[in-house]
Amino acid sequence: MRHFKALMRKNAINWKRTPLGSSLEVVCPIILMLLIAYGRYAIISSVNLEFPLEVMKHPMFPIARPVMEPLDEVNRDVVTNLILN
Repeated sequence: MRHFKALMRKNAINWKRTPLGSSLEVVCPIILMLLIAYGRYAIISSVNLEFPLEVMKHPMFPIARPVMEPLDEVNRDVVTNLILN
């Protein structure tokens, strides 16, 4: 507990010595989070319900069957067309 008190005292002294730096330590993360939140809500996301996840056959997608087979030519064309469109 003694070390914690000494550390808090040292930090308080450092905050008093550099008020601009101390205030920027608080304000900069807040501004960054506000920018990230604005960017998240400014970008309109769209959900394509016609995209066939079962064609991807990757275990990361929960609705896809986790079969790791190479894509045949038909499925490869379907996926390429969906990605490019």
